[in-house]
Amino acid sequence: MNVELQAYSGQSQIACALIQGFWKAHNGYDQPLSEAMEDLAAWTSAGHRLYFILSYGVPAGFIHLGSRGADIDWLEDIFVLPAYQGKGIGTEIVTRLKDMVMEAAEQGDNIMFILGAAAGKEGFYEKL
Repeated sequence: MNVELQAYSGQSQIACALIQGFWKAHNGYDQPLSEAMEDLAAWTSAGHRLYFILSYGVPAGFIHLGSRGADIDWLEDIFVLPAYQGKGIGTEIVTRLKDMVMEAAEQGDNIMFILGAAAGKEGFYEKL
């Protein structure tokens, strides 16, 4: 599977379109561009990181990581465009993130993986 993460670096048009898709998919909300730009600013501010999920070099979704004090310690959001869902992309990304956390952890660290799903998306997390 050709899936990679690409750190956000100013591609606001792509990011905002994905953020709008995220809100539409999660709660049917047609988010105005101005609100998507506000989310983008928040999700790329200090304590946050935004990555595009690329499938064969094409943006297929994003992950939004946040911090509660550590460098990175929270997967805030994961979104895969509907056309790319069911292909193992989300599972691959979550597995990679879990592996990154485990590699970065020091002996004796307490690590918890807590999963929360949008309504209707529970099946994705049950497979993990």
